[in-house]
Formats: sequence, C-alpha cells, structure tokens
Amino acid sequence: MYLRDSKFVICCAARTGSTYLVHLLRSNPEILCHGEVIDLSGVGALVGSYALQRRESAEFELLLQKKLIENPERFIFDNIFDSQTRKVVGFKFKTDELFDPRYARYKDVLATDTDIKVIHLVRKKLLDQYISHQVVLKQTGVTLLHSDAAVPQIHPFSCDIEHALAYFEDVIQRERLAAEFYAKHRNISVSYEGLQDESQDDREAIQRFLGVTVLPLESSTKKIIRDSRELLTNLEETLSALSDAGFSDRI
Repeated sequence: MYLRDSKFVICCAARTGSTYLVHLLRSNPEILCHGEVIDLSGVGALVGSYALQRRESAEFELLLQKKLIENPERFIFDNIFDSQTRKVVGFKFKTDELFDPRYARYKDVLATDTDIKVIHLVRKKLLDQYISHQVVLKQTGVTLLHSDAAVPQIHPFSCDIEHALAYFEDVIQRERLAAEFYAKHRNISVSYEGLQDESQDDREAIQRFLGVTVLPLESSTKKIIRDSRELLTNLEETLSALSDAGFSDRI
C-alpha cells in the first residue's frame, strides 16, 4: 500500500512527443501535469493556480526562483507536487537533466522518494526523433505547434550519418540508464507511436497506472513534420548505415 500515491514524473529524451503527452494528460480533469519546471535559468512551466500567481505577482515569482535554487526538495514537494485539488500531479524531467551533474540535487530528490511513479516515454522510430531534433536545432526552432498555428517551412537536408549513429547510441544508453535509475519506483513504458494510435492501449494504460478514471484523451498540439523520411536527401544511405550498425529495430 502506498500512502502517497499522487505523484508522477515523465522521463524522456528530447523530441519523443513529451509535450504531446503532457497535453493528453491535461485533458483528464483528474490530472494536473506541468511541463519542464526545473530549469536552472528559472522556474519553467508550472500550470494551475501557480501560473496565475506568477502572472499577477513579481514578488511571488522571485520567491519561486529562490526556492528552486536554494531548497530543491521543498520546491519539488511544496510547488510541483501540489496537486491543487486534482487526484494526481506530475511533470517532465528529461534525461538531458537526469544525467547532467548541474541537476544532481533535483535528481537526488526524485531518487529518494520511491512513491513517485515514473512514465518512461520513448520514440520507437529513433530516426524520426533524430530528424525532428535536427529540424528544431538547425531550421525552425519550433518545439510546439497548436492546431490553429501555421506549420513553419522545412527544407530537405543531408543526414550526417556519423552524427546520427552517435545520437542513436546516446539515446539508447540513456534509456537504459534511466530505467536503472528509477528501478525502485513503479514504472510504465509507453511510446510516442502508441500514443498517436488511438486504437492501441497506451493512453488507457497510463491512466490506469496513475490511478485515475480512464477517459478519452485529447491534445491541441499539431505535428510539425508530417513525413520525416521525405526530408532526408540521403535516406537510403542513412538507413543502410543504421541497419549495419545494429539499429534496424529502431529505424
């Protein structure tokens, strides 16, 4: 029996569809889901009552910033994990931060409290993840698009195969290390592809895992890239190199 059963964290790499997952979870009224809250440059995406307080009070914003830096444990439990009348509450803590020494104090808090449930989000098609990452970094800078927004223009490009191979190795290693880090927590693994397919069980499985009423989930976000593979001018060469390196099950 778990006495504190209301907290969860989304563990993921960049460009795995975590923003999409956050918006899906927010569509269930029993779930309060923040975005990337812990940022050493300032408090990130807190939602609910705190968002309103931050807009209305500069003093409150400064107090949050101070607490984030000086007392990570209090910030995480007093502010991030304040369920604000919801049944469960959670946030994103990406593997970029999980394995960054500058975030060690925050990581230690999450490691210590094994009542925190962990949603591991992966993208099965790592080549699509890599392409999405490159488009954001080198072309659009856009990480979120709502359904009523215009899609930015994206140009085809040649894949740096050596860079892609290193990217695959790094992402897969971090997935393994994250599973080891949270091994004592209750865990569930879902994929971006499974969340996209409403006929699959990932949406229902997450809600059951969190202990909330299973409802149809919706998101107002829109895909920025419709067909990643069409963007690569050296697609066949890239696929061959990745397959030869042993990544055929992730392309």
